[in-house]
Amino acid sequence: SGRTRCTGTASGPILALTSPASKLPMTRVRTRQVGRVAGALLAGALSLGCPDTTDPRIEFLDLWLDDRAPRLNAGSRKAVIQALLGCEDSTGVDAFLLLAVIEEESRYDPSARSRKGGRGLMQVRPETARGAAARAGIPWSGPEDLNDPATNVRIGTAYLAEMKEQFGPWSTALSAYHSGPTRIRKIKRRGGKVP
Repeated sequence: SGRTRCTGTASGPILALTSPASKLPMTRVRTRQVGRVAGALLAGALSLGCPDTTDPRIEFLDLWLDDRAPRLNAGSRKAVIQALLGCEDSTGVDAFLLLAVIEEESRYDPSARSRKGGRGLMQVRPETARGAAARAGIPWSGPEDLNDPATNVRIGTAYLAEMKEQFGPWSTALSAYHSGPTRIRKIKRRGGKVP
């Protein structure tokens, strides 16, 4: 079975994740991994022991992204951290869960593109982004907006929050985010098990 180990340090790998990927469908592995990554991230953040004047989440996120996201410059990293924490405040979606989604979707590559058209850190498709941005009141001028890491995080989070509202449990919401709500609804209608 899969296993997670959290070392509790911010300077080195905090998470060691192993999973029998060959035995499970991709979405099921991804959903399980997101939960494990988020738990380890939270444990790492809580172990930092930052001074009272500093939000330990900011320092942890900065260290984590500095280590894991070499393609994000310092300015983009700061903007992403602000977006993560701002989205947590506005949508209630935990910043560490969002970071775990980013790790699974793009491996922190802001220029990542998927075969199905997903773009950026949270692998949002332009047609999905347009609707999610409009419903959330996020300015949208076109698909190029997804190239901005902070905007990508805001739009991806708005969409993930919609999936949570529609489907309830995080495991189902994350599957809908990754696979699409139509696929999850079909599986549920047939009485199948959501990955």
